[in-house]
Amino acid sequence: MWSQDPFASYDVNGNDDNPEPRYHDKVTASNRHGTRCAGEVAAVANNSLCGLGIAYRARIGGVRMLDGDVSDAMESRSLGHQLQHIDVYSASWGPEDDGKTVDGPGRLAQLAFRNGIQMGRGGLGSIFVWASGNGGKSGDNCNCDGYTNSIYTLGVSSASEHGSVPWYAEMCSSTLTVTYSSGGHGERGVITTDLNHTCTNNHSGTSASAPLAAGICALTLSANPRLTWRDLQYLVVYTARPDGLYADDWRVNGVGRRVSHAFG
Repeated sequence: MWSQDPFASYDVNGNDDNPEPRYHDKVTASNRHGTRCAGEVAAVANNSLCGLGIAYRARIGGVRMLDGDVSDAMESRSLGHQLQHIDVYSASWGPEDDGKTVDGPGRLAQLAFRNGIQMGRGGLGSIFVWASGNGGKSGDNCNCDGYTNSIYTLGVSSASEHGSVPWYAEMCSSTLTVTYSSGGHGERGVITTDLNHTCTNNHSGTSASAPLAAGICALTLSANPRLTWRDLQYLVVYTARPDGLYADDWRVNGVGRRVSHAFG
């Protein structure tokens, strides 16, 4: 992707400027995650290989952090990387989705979030888009995930191509919205870039949903760069539509908005 921005990229694991994933056979599967998410956001149009990104003219960087032991300091460094250069941070990671883990950002990562919304983008606030997790089958609840449940993040879950709640989706009040992703048997996944200059048609889970929302946020900021981080959250809430999304917990809240713990 010619849209890659070296200034927005860093390898926190190796402490260098090259965030490219390792290509050794044993780790290929676990290292393809970021490449797939990046393609959803910014794969260029007419690339003759794969689909195009939601914000296909956007510049994009990669921060390599998960390929090794992760500390609070490493998370903080990643979340605060180039606050005045990066507008939207897309994260498809979090605590274990095992139905029994309650975890969230440490002290330094919390400080990075606050610094981002207070000082990022010249004081307008960095946009942190977060995948809500894939622990639905284990009874996990994304309210127990302190990253997607943070006031500073925009929590994103998934809907299948037929508008149903995917088997992996977590139910919680902290989800603000959903985008389409993989579903059950016979339902399609997301087409995006993959390792070794290839294309995949089965990117899946909320990991695939968050980058789509991040791309939409990038397009929104290109239309109005003066929007604050809270403006983006407001726009997500007031432009999201429940049509064609099927869940048994839809309710009307106190301001007349239809809400669901499955879809936001």
